[in-house]
Amino acid sequence: MNRLIRKIVSVLLCLTFVTASLSINVTPAFAEEEMRGIWVSTVLNLDYPTAPTTSKAALKSEADSIIAGCKEMGINNIFLQIRPCSDAFYKSSIYPWSAYLTGKQGTAPENGFDPLTYWISKAHSENIKVHGWINPYRITKNNDVKDTEFNSLASSNPAKLHPDYIVKYTDNQYYFDPGLPEVRKLLVDAAVEIVNNYDIDGIHMDDYFYPGTGFNDSLTFAKYGSGFTSVEAWRRNNTDLLIKELGEQIHAADPDCIFGISPSGIWANKATMAEGSDTKGNESYSNYFADTRKWAQNEWIDYIAPQIYWNIGYGVADYQVLANWWADQLKGCNTKLYIGMATYRSSGAAATSVWNGTAEVERQLNLNRQIGKITGEIHFRYGLVALNTPMKAFLTSYYGGKPTEVTGNTSQQEKPTEAPAPIVTEAPTEAPTAAPVVNEPAGETTTAAPIKFSDMTAFYNWAKEPVNKLVSLGIVSGVGHGKFAPANNVRRADFLLMLVKVLGLQGTTSDNFSDVASGKYYADAVALGKSMGIVSGTGNNRFDPEGYITRQDMMVMTEKALALKANLANADLKTLNAFSDYGKIANYAKQSVANLVLINIVSGSKGRINPTSYTTRAESAIIIYKIYKLFDV
Repeated sequence: MNRLIRKIVSVLLCLTFVTASLSINVTPAFAEEEMRGIWVSTVLNLDYPTAPTTSKAALKSEADSIIAGCKEMGINNIFLQIRPCSDAFYKSSIYPWSAYLTGKQGTAPENGFDPLTYWISKAHSENIKVHGWINPYRITKNNDVKDTEFNSLASSNPAKLHPDYIVKYTDNQYYFDPGLPEVRKLLVDAAVEIVNNYDIDGIHMDDYFYPGTGFNDSLTFAKYGSGFTSVEAWRRNNTDLLIKELGEQIHAADPDCIFGISPSGIWANKATMAEGSDTKGNESYSNYFADTRKWAQNEWIDYIAPQIYWNIGYGVADYQVLANWWADQLKGCNTKLYIGMATYRSSGAAATSVWNGTAEVERQLNLNRQIGKITGEIHFRYGLVALNTPMKAFLTSYYGGKPTEVTGNTSQQEKPTEAPAPIVTEAPTEAPTAAPVVNEPAGETTTAAPIKFSDMTAFYNWAKEPVNKLVSLGIVSGVGHGKFAPANNVRRADFLLMLVKVLGLQGTTSDNFSDVASGKYYADAVALGKSMGIVSGTGNNRFDPEGYITRQDMMVMTEKALALKANLANADLKTLNAFSDYGKIANYAKQSVANLVLINIVSGSKGRINPTSYTTRAESAIIIYKIYKLFDV
């Protein structure tokens, strides 16, 4: 069905809806064209296909299942990831076929099958629009120090054809250098190729721009950075140029094809820039050199869908605060505002979590409809929404979809998640307070296959197996953006929650410390720890739940928790003489430290126990993993 025919059908449908609305009260709903979107991830085979295959029948069948599931829920826009890295889920003269599609980069599906053509045709037959979701700069996703993934790239990959275009970042991954005009042309040409060759409804990008502040582009800056006062300003300008050129060229190729961005939810914090939001989280402006507010206000894009992946009332980054902030920024301009929603967080959420069930998502949806500028939302992501039975039923009811039999491979529930934004647990990535290790749940959580985190470099080889195992068990999680932040400090409540989880401790009590709010995700675990004698607080019935935990306090908690499960012998305190800094161990902690040394739960580092140092995420994972191995729980 060509675009003109679809427009006519759309008008007729609108007229039908208007007529029906005279006699049927449809609530809740936006006026006219509401965005009810969902992301379908292909990277790591998260949503499609569930496993790489060249089979035409299998690829069609899985597409049919997802499209049917979307129709059932009332979804009207699918954001299909068609370029997860430097590759393609469509016939391209620029990028090779994706390894996530067929198993080997450059290998095509059988019999000339083109998945994107099929997706568009099938979705349009169900009155669902399809947006091509592309990741512009990312070349590799799971590369290692041996360059295994990079070496497996097809010889026709632009990264192999133009090695001068690429930069290897500190996470061992390769990226196209955003400062090169040749790279900008490559990305624009590739987007136009899609628009020219497919009846695509939109081109979509999320928040993967510069991967971080440590990007090695000094030579490019020396060549192209004259006239800029800083490398940061130059980098932002590079991204500005790309976004502006993409919008112009996409619209020149097809005025009806829309172009939009879904950046991380925080442009800048008020403490950093006066115009920023009243938040304390990770800033796209400073950390990814993405001036997302400018793109929307200048109308270089047709819509912006900030990923507000936090709950209403969360102090560091409140959903309501950010939704209203973005609405205020877009007053008076034609750029549409949708919200990227963390609907996935209800999948497997703990009973104590605000994300448990559907209530938080419903509150956010209702808020969207109360803020005039917001005209829809996009849910992340299909597999973690459609296979969450209560959430699927809720969205079906909320959007007025019609229930049908659920089909498709339920193994998607056992895939890791990759959010299109830095997802956080209870604190945004790189927030002033440490992001917790516990699964509350974060965008990197999995219930089966371990996840490879880009910042778990060779230096952290000693922690990789424990981290991956605990992630697979749902005890710890990443902080988002494919990272684990192994060097970040851990908060007291978060470590206690991990202990409760790994030991399977259960019970209920209403007695808690005075500084532990009842609505916090860790409140029940802290109350349980208090009632069981694992923790006694810091005095005056206070616990300091969000303060960083020292190594000696971590060991005291651990030893007391273990004592509930096993009879621990009191070790000779002379054991501590093996550590050169044993004199710094507080009296209240000495016996606990000695007991853990005796059973090899802790061993120190270079002859030191470092009792007053804060515990890092990597260190805490080692401790929890040893407990897991000890009890084989």
